[in-house]
Amino acid sequence: MIYLFFLINKAFFASRNLLSPILSPFFVAKFLNLFNISPATGRGSDGRKVQDSMKNTKANRLAIREAILKQHKHSGWSIDRLENCIVCKTEGARANGKYFFDLKIFKGTAARPTCYYTFSTSQRRDEYAQGVIEGINKWVENRKPKKAAKAEDHFYVGDVLYSSWGYDQTNVEFYQVVGVKGSYVSFIEVCQNSSDFHGSPCGGLTQPRRNEFVEDAPVIKKLVQGDGTVKAPISGTLSKWEGKAIRTSSYA
Repeated sequence: MIYLFFLINKAFFASRNLLSPILSPFFVAKFLNLFNISPATGRGSDGRKVQDSMKNTKANRLAIREAILKQHKHSGWSIDRLENCIVCKTEGARANGKYFFDLKIFKGTAARPTCYYTFSTSQRRDEYAQGVIEGINKWVENRKPKKAAKAEDHFYVGDVLYSSWGYDQTNVEFYQVVGVKGSYVSFIEVCQNSSDFHGSPCGGLTQPRRNEFVEDAPVIKKLVQGDGTVKAPISGTLSKWEGKAIRTSSYA
């Protein structure tokens, strides 16, 4: 427990470069009481050691957050538990008679809030909160595993796919589908015809040469996502080639 007191003292007073023999025991007592830790045994009400209760686990994060929410509720905060987050708000008079509107949002199982801001009007606070909530919901939705689709619903043998990617230049690769089975599509890179665009050596147009596969190019097998997309071998996703030349560029 002496080591715990030292760590708390160091964290609490580091920014002030000050050690106070009066405030330190008071702060430690409040800290231990907050998590129901006995100063004599160093264990919580559930019998766990302090070291175990301080680990960054889901159970500990939720316990810390519930302790914070309990304090907020006691202080008059409104707490709204949504599906993917917890929204805390408060309204109250501050110095010089002005009203300020506080917002604190916890995401997932986090013990620390995603945002904690004060606004001059409740309207601005609620608008900002709505944007954060929508962002969290989108984040949760994107983390859900996507179901695979039937490859035959989106691709046929002989289809030509392409990827276009790059930063300083635009790289284009073409692939021809050679197999469709279950939720997977197989394809091989094909050669392409390239030409300068308006005489520029740094930019041009390119299109595939069907059935002319790149020498020693491997057969690539990819899963078809639920929305019908397929990840490109290098970057991004593959698109179906519609018969028109594709713009390309190179860094001179």
